[in-house]
Amino acid sequence: MVAVEKGLQQPGAVKARRELEQVDQTMDELRMKLGRIQKYVEKRLNDISTELAPCAAHTVQCPECRQWALVVNNDASWKAIKCRFCLATYKGEMAALQYVWSLLGEDNGTVQPCPNCKAADTLVIGASTAAQKTAAMAICFNCAHTPYEEGSDV
Repeated sequence: MVAVEKGLQQPGAVKARRELEQVDQTMDELRMKLGRIQKYVEKRLNDISTELAPCAAHTVQCPECRQWALVVNNDASWKAIKCRFCLATYKGEMAALQYVWSLLGEDNGTVQPCPNCKAADTLVIGASTAAQKTAAMAICFNCAHTPYEEGSDV
């Protein structure tokens, strides 16, 4: 027992104990802050829920904040699209590309021209909407056209 106590008093053991205490303290602070962040997210989503509900079929996950709040225009207007949660804004083809890079991985042919609005490289294959979060489908990030779902003919 005395040998164990001596071992715990060695400089390396003392340093390790201090580091563990600092890690525990930091983790406690992070848990507390995370709780506040989660409450903010819940409140913000609640605040915008009535705004998002009618457009769930053309709302996708935001590449920035990962919330289901990036509303795709459904009018082929080429206006910028904006996340209603974090207010990130995307223009044109960059909206589709950023979505693919951030949420689906490499492009690999998942961004194509839209057959509806004829926009160049705005149709994302394998996307999901707030209305169909688990479905892999295609949606145009310019006109919100959804020509087919995964498994059907392209």
